[in-house]
Amino acid sequence: MKKLTTKKRFLLLFIILVCFLVPMFSYTATNRTSPQIRENNKKLAESIKALVSGEKNLNDITDFEWDYLYSFPSNISKDEMVQITGTASSNGMIPPTSDTQVNLLFVKGDEVVANICGEKENLHYDFDFGILTSRYVRISHNDNPLLSVEVSEGIATLKLPDDFSPYVALTDDAS
Repeated sequence: MKKLTTKKRFLLLFIILVCFLVPMFSYTATNRTSPQIRENNKKLAESIKALVSGEKNLNDITDFEWDYLYSFPSNISKDEMVQITGTASSNGMIPPTSDTQVNLLFVKGDEVVANICGEKENLHYDFDFGILTSRYVRISHNDNPLLSVEVSEGIATLKLPDDFSPYVALTDDAS
């Protein structure tokens, strides 16, 4: 077996470090959310996962302040999300990449305070906004809808009441 020279050892070590550091920097560059957003996301996820089948008001599962909850389709850009929500920037926004993803964006004033975007199987919860043919959904904190909660096979599904009418925009430029 050949002995590696110092130069070759250094090169091998450099390659190994690059293999670990590049994915780490890539992850942090694409997940630039504030510590407060991450904390609110964590609180929301824990609150939803702790639910049992029954009913629960939306405000009771959010342990942070918010004015509006938005849900967007997969064909929307961050710029469109900023325009619709009236936020100061796209910081903390994660546009959905498929129509099967749970997508919840909580806004307080002109700031994002929580944003959940992922597949229900990974999140272990889902939101059912009913049959909507809209550009997006907006629910006010003041609405505080009573959600029906069904927990099945480790996934909590939260559903708006059939008679609840969230604000839905039918065109791209409505807000």
